[in-house]
Amino acid sequence: MQMCASNYRYIESYVAKWIVAMLNNENSCLEYLKDLFIAMKSFYHPSNTGKFQVNLVKFVLNLAEYLVERVHL
Repeated sequence: MQMCASNYRYIESYVAKWIVAMLNNENSCLEYLKDLFIAMKSFYHPSNTGKFQVNLVKFVLNLAEYLVERVHL
């Protein structure tokens, strides 16, 4: 059985907001976020281009936006 990537589409802003909402001092969410950034690092190499870059940029921008929004509350 082959899985199609279009079956698993997530809106970047919802995922980013959920991750920021999970951040606190009592869980390991920061460690998982660090692992996610390490995994995403190779996708930002100049030789690695594709349609996926738009979604990755949106995700990182939304993540930063929600984090700043949460800190300023």
